[in-house]
Amino acid sequence: MFTYEFLPSERAVPTVVLLPGLFAGGWIWDETVARLRAREVGIVRIHEPLGSLEKVIPLETLRDAVASVVGELELSDVVICGNSLGGLVALDFARTFPEKTSAIVVSGAPGLGDDVNLGVGTPRQLTREFAYTVAAQLFYDPSFVTDEMVDRAFEVVSDRRVAVNILRALRAARQYDVALVLPEVTCPVLLVWGEHDRVTPAAPWRAALPAFKRAIFRALPSSGHAPMLERATLFNNELIEFLESVFAERLGAAPRPSVLTT
Repeated sequence: MFTYEFLPSERAVPTVVLLPGLFAGGWIWDETVARLRAREVGIVRIHEPLGSLEKVIPLETLRDAVASVVGELELSDVVICGNSLGGLVALDFARTFPEKTSAIVVSGAPGLGDDVNLGVGTPRQLTREFAYTVAAQLFYDPSFVTDEMVDRAFEVVSDRRVAVNILRALRAARQYDVALVLPEVTCPVLLVWGEHDRVTPAAPWRAALPAFKRAIFRALPSSGHAPMLERATLFNNELIEFLESVFAERLGAAPRPSVLTT
């Protein structure tokens, strides 16, 4: 179902699995991959935008596809890191496979608060102009949007089948009972949100923090729905600090309380 890139590590630490969202593929993690590889962390990067896959619903289909990749690579200790719909997949993976999940990192996930809202309506025909309008909603600073980003996203959604998939996936996300799932996630959780995420606002997730057993919340300033792009340095700093605490715990060292407690 997925194509992926596997960059193994000889370090005795969990492998980080990077999940994209509906519209954007694994390229959103380019800077994150560079930072993690500099620290010799193993990585699995899923290539396809989730909306481009043949089966995106129910959500369990995506979860099981991730589990298949993890099983194929014989990984027993992973950190699932997902943006947007990929964040919901990370939550469901941790809930279903706690024995394999060292931690999860979630950013811009739907499912709490109001429905996902791009604020641009639904066009009769998908055009590049519409793609630019959507992209501008995803970022705090619309000037961050490049022609290359739009072309990559438009290549995905211009396929009518994919556009239908995306609508179905959004419906599935609304039907997924996130509030019920949160207490069932027992591993450490890092929630990293753009402070100005207009698509999946941060406030409901910040409010839901006590529902987790072990979680922290970080809001990144001057950032929208994709902080790993718009505020890459800050995002990756938070990710690496969190991973270091998880790695320390797995290796038997004392984790830093400021990282692993609410």
